[in-house]
Amino acid sequence: MTIGVDIGGTKISAVLMDGISVIGEILSIETPKTNPNDIISAAIHLISEIINPSVTAIGISSCGNINYATGDIISATDKVKEWKGVNLIRPISSHFSLPVFVENDGSLAAYAELLLGSGKGVSNLISITIGTGLGGGIIYNSKLIQNEYGLQANFHSIPAPDLCGCGERSYEFYISGVGLINIANALLKLNPFSKPEDVMRGITENSDSGIQVLTVYEKYLTLLISTISKVIPPEVFILGGGVVAKNKTIFNNIASEMQSLFPFPIKISTLDNNAGALGAALYAAHGSS
Repeated sequence: MTIGVDIGGTKISAVLMDGISVIGEILSIETPKTNPNDIISAAIHLISEIINPSVTAIGISSCGNINYATGDIISATDKVKEWKGVNLIRPISSHFSLPVFVENDGSLAAYAELLLGSGKGVSNLISITIGTGLGGGIIYNSKLIQNEYGLQANFHSIPAPDLCGCGERSYEFYISGVGLINIANALLKLNPFSKPEDVMRGITENSDSGIQVLTVYEKYLTLLISTISKVIPPEVFILGGGVVAKNKTIFNNIASEMQSLFPFPIKISTLDNNAGALGAALYAAHGSS
């Protein structure tokens, strides 16, 4: 058995797995906004809730660029406070006296999609996770693409064209949950939306403002998929993460509208917002085998 933990900007979740089977419930708590020690303590608390003597390893999925060999956070955005420079292996391995395996959350979400989700049955896939930020992962020849600098799938930092007067920005500025608000602020003189959920409600209600934002959002998503897939043509491209999980109808419609532009299927994740934790547990099983 293994445990997978996903540390994100909004929540921390943990799952116990036996092979590819989930045991019990997936637990989650809000990510502390104080300091890294409190975040690690929260992760340890969740692990303690589900650990048993049969657990042989722990996997950690985290935002940021990560040296998977050492467990060091090489760089990170402000989605998790003071996260750069934190080591995730030592404190958790020391507490539980078990091997700990760490990798970027987007990469481990892709790994979960390969084994359990919308990528089952293929050898090459690309996935992006749209949540607090924008993440992603690449599977090539059924293996997770990794490097010790954590730069394997830095989709969030790819420069994006300016389609709405925001200047030169990266794709994370537009395609993350906050990106919906960024686009709305740029497009609408009187922006009626204060949260991503408000934008999605406007889209669902077919409001003029919501449709304006959706049109530009979809253009950015199409451009990102086109850019990434030119590097490694996938057998399937998967959209996942918390924003997608909460708005599946909208993203199914987006995927359908974009499909004619690409030679590979665009699928919505079937793992909801649990791909990071599931991927971490599967990654730990692979690392300890």
